[in-house]
Amino acid sequence: MKCTDIDRMLSEGMSISEVRRRAAPHLAECDRCPRVLELMDSPLPVPHVGAAVEPNIANNILQDLAPTRPLPSTLRLVLLVLASLVGICLLWLLVMGAPGYEMLSEGRRFALFLYAVVLASLSAYTLSRLLRPAATMAIPPSYILGASLVAYPLLASLLFPVVPHEDFVAEGLLCLLFGLITSFLDCAIIWRFVHRGYMRNGFWIGSLVGALGGLTGVVALQFVCTQQERFHTSLWHGLVVAISVAGGGLVGWRLARRS
Repeated sequence: MKCTDIDRMLSEGMSISEVRRRAAPHLAECDRCPRVLELMDSPLPVPHVGAAVEPNIANNILQDLAPTRPLPSTLRLVLLVLASLVGICLLWLLVMGAPGYEMLSEGRRFALFLYAVVLASLSAYTLSRLLRPAATMAIPPSYILGASLVAYPLLASLLFPVVPHEDFVAEGLLCLLFGLITSFLDCAIIWRFVHRGYMRNGFWIGSLVGALGGLTGVVALQFVCTQQERFHTSLWHGLVVAISVAGGGLVGWRLARRS
């Protein structure tokens, strides 16, 4: 265990006593962490004020305070993101059926499932680290965003054949609209999980939220879209991710500047 692990546990809302219990071997060897825990566990010194003034100060402070829940742990955030992806896809499945999914072979289903789970888990993990001031970054967010923008068009070009068909633009715009609506729904859900985090880099945080929403839009499209064709899926389905990443990055950057 390292000092950064102590900082992570504290940022996730773990109690001081629980941190001491879990990190007992590290605390016995470290000079820094015991002082940090002691400082956090000690009451702050209260300056001397008059008896008549002290209730007014307390009332002024308390009336502006609102209860808040701590940020979910890294594992819980990853599971919540995966649950939101599955939940939205099941919603569209109930409403619209799964004609596109039924057209996929077993190999294509497995490849798309593996792509969605791995990319969603890595994106959610990186997002969780970005939201914590003391957390270290195992994977740079630029790598995750690059993979989000490139992975699906590359995968689609490998999985689907070229089949020329009419109404390429009309059908593509319809898929793009459906994917963006789905992406917006998932981004709104994920934002409910992460808005209590520390916005140290709003652009990266917003872009990752957009990438997760775009991924959900792509997965939902594979359930409902019957155009299993290379150029259609690479372009129009891939644009869902690209637009979601760009829009999420812009919104995150504006929110970070405002805060």
